[in-house]
Amino acid sequence: MKKQLTAAAVVLGVLVLVPYLCYSESRTAPFRLRVVDERTGAGVPHARVTVENGQQDTTAFDGSVLFWLDTALMNRTVRFTIEQRGMTTTVGLPVSPGGLVAVPLPAP
Repeated sequence: MKKQLTAAAVVLGVLVLVPYLCYSESRTAPFRLRVVDERTGAGVPHARVTVENGQQDTTAFDGSVLFWLDTALMNRTVRFTIEQRGMTTTVGLPVSPGGLVAVPLPAP
């Protein structure tokens, strides 16, 4: 019984560690986008952000949104379309794992 528990603990430990060993944080960290008001610098909540590959999300109360982007979109310029207050803005942004970019939206 003791050998079975030890073997199970070893197997469980290996299964838990494999993702961390195979995928460093720099490869798995999300890209963060923050939509801000051009005049005040305050985050813009509830803006719809669409990535060129069709992935969509809505900004949080502080204007931020996280994207776990496909590795094909990392380390290059990616087109984002931001819709808020009846206006649409399209920007090309450099995307990298763990990156953060603020996009100012003009006042309506």
